[in-house]
Amino acid sequence: MPFFSGRFITLVIEEAIIFIFITLLDYPSMWVKLAAQVVVVVLNYVISKLFVFKNR
Repeated sequence: MPFFSGRFITLVIEEAIIFIFITLLDYPSMWVKLAAQVVVVVLNYVISKLFVFKNR
């Protein structure tokens, strides 16, 4: 369950980043999506290390 919760949290964060920067602030979509993916990958790694696979 922590794995799916972590992935869901990063999905919500990614969608928020895209909504704020593309829709509200009118930034270029390609760069915002690239930056959002980098943030999501880093957060998924940190969440996996700290919460999901901490016993292994």
